[in-house]
Amino acid sequence: MKRTLTMAATFLSAVLFAGCASTSAPTATSPTAKDLTSSKVTITGQPTRDQFEALENTGTLVINSRTDAERERIDFDQEELLGRINVAYARVPMGGDDGYSPEQVAAFAAVFEAHDGPVLMHCASGGRSRTLYAAYLIEYQGFTPDRAMDAIRTLGQGPSSLERLLGERLSIRRTGQPLPSE
Repeated sequence: MKRTLTMAATFLSAVLFAGCASTSAPTATSPTAKDLTSSKVTITGQPTRDQFEALENTGTLVINSRTDAERERIDFDQEELLGRINVAYARVPMGGDDGYSPEQVAAFAAVFEAHDGPVLMHCASGGRSRTLYAAYLIEYQGFTPDRAMDAIRTLGQGPSSLERLLGERLSIRRTGQPLPSE
């Protein structure tokens, strides 16, 4: 099983070309998934039809975080395509009218933890998917915010906009205080 996961993960990384961010091999210092020693997560921007077709028979789960409005602008129906080639598919839309909420992290965790094989997460650029994965690591895997941010940096997450504006890395901590009502 572990060899199959490694082969599928290697295949995923090879299929998703240079413009896409993918994980490096998991190590003790760069955990990347629910089973931090044997699973593989790839996070990317919108894959092409050909990239999705290359996932056939890999045991991959695709998790799409694009909104309905974004999905309408794609020139193919990825859910139909993935269903036709027997690739597991789930949606956790974020941003736009869908906003951001703890319920999305819970929905992601339920789908992610129920799947034993490799996982390909995507949105338009990969940013929302990396953020969703970081929230999962914090809420469901007990990572500190800083450790989760370090983990997603291995997935292509560069410095945040605020860090770039300030020219330095920032540290994040949980306060335990609820957000104000909107």
